[in-house]
Amino acid sequence: MCEQALDLFEQMPVNSDDATYTIIFKACAQLNNDRGKNVGKKLCEQILNKSVTNQFILCSALHMLMRFGDVKSAEHLFELIKKKDTVSYNAMMKGNHLLYILYLTEFNLGYVENDLYKKALDLFEQMPLNPSNVTYIIIFKACAQLNNDRGKHVGEKLLGQILNKSVTDQVVLCSAIYMLMSFGDVTRAEHFFESIKEKNTVSYGAMMKGNQL
Repeated sequence: MCEQALDLFEQMPVNSDDATYTIIFKACAQLNNDRGKNVGKKLCEQILNKSVTNQFILCSALHMLMRFGDVKSAEHLFELIKKKDTVSYNAMMKGNHLLYILYLTEFNLGYVENDLYKKALDLFEQMPLNPSNVTYIIIFKACAQLNNDRGKHVGEKLLGQILNKSVTDQVVLCSAIYMLMSFGDVTRAEHFFESIKEKNTVSYGAMMKGNQL
């Protein structure tokens, strides 16, 4: 009920706090219409004027701007984050809201949603932090969509990493299957499928259709 959330926000007689910004950025991103864009961009100006440094708020704003397709504004905001962590990098690469990152439910936003797969890889290769499981999922997706020499090179490198780390996260493994299937490497996709100990409908679906969660 995003419209009602904005109605209530516009009636609110007190100043916004951190939680309010996060909620309204999410509502504006979900609406993704003229009203949502107007309210969202106005709040972005507020947090810039206040020099807000809360990572949760900034990542919520990144998510919203990417949903709007406003990549330049998102890049500008990203550069203002002084202490970047894997959450802020993931938010920029995937345009994903922190809550969605935690629950792994939304995977088609940000650079990837805007078909800027090369930029996602550029940002990943600049990232001075160790990849998280969410990072793996994002980059496997970007590599699969690129499906060129660079995508295959980066994807192969990450496959080696998750094998060395004995990663068991089903979503990561299914993302790897999706990428390998996109590359036409069925044999290795089958190997990854066999490495999943507790298979579910997602892992079977990834193998049968070569599709991601």
